[in-house]
Amino acid sequence: MSLFSLTEEITGYKCYRLAAVGLGLLSVLLLTAITVQQDQLLTNFTSLAKERDQLQEERDQLQKERDDLQKRLSKLKEWKFFGSGSYFITRAERGWRESRDFCRERGADLLIINSREEQEFINKEFGNTEAWIGLTDLRIEGVWKWVNGSPLTIQFWALGEPNDYENDDCAITGFKKSTSDILVWADYPCFHPVVGICEKSSA
Repeated sequence: MSLFSLTEEITGYKCYRLAAVGLGLLSVLLLTAITVQQDQLLTNFTSLAKERDQLQEERDQLQKERDDLQKRLSKLKEWKFFGSGSYFITRAERGWRESRDFCRERGADLLIINSREEQEFINKEFGNTEAWIGLTDLRIEGVWKWVNGSPLTIQFWALGEPNDYENDDCAITGFKKSTSDILVWADYPCFHPVVGICEKSSA
């Protein structure tokens, strides 16, 4: 073998070797790049999954809040508003004490009338429905007081009322036997079942 041929063979071997090393390095670089990209994709996927879960939780919370608001709105529709107060007439007929308990369980109390305008509003909204109001003389016979302890100053007793006919110690509005449009109070036995008017003040 000539020296020239040997030189060519060595040179060719070196080129192949360099090419093989280059390809090997390139493969390592590509593999590294693929691994990094795979890790990044996995990180992105994990992050997106967390965001998805968080959005689902927020959606569930918003749906719960929406449902709560719809329930509140539905209940509010049953209330009537006048001045700084809101008024609700119960559906079930109860005694005076039970009606008051019902109102208080809802953050209200039996109705207290403070003006002629308020009585006119009650007459207009609830008509001639006989309903408990927060007025009683249970503590001292003949001394009528409101449930908040204040004395009776303005009154709308129907003609002949209060008469204490059967130990009538609790008051109603909407007395059906009244011939007046405004004088519609009467005293009834506190156990007598009628509806009640609840009042909640925002003042």
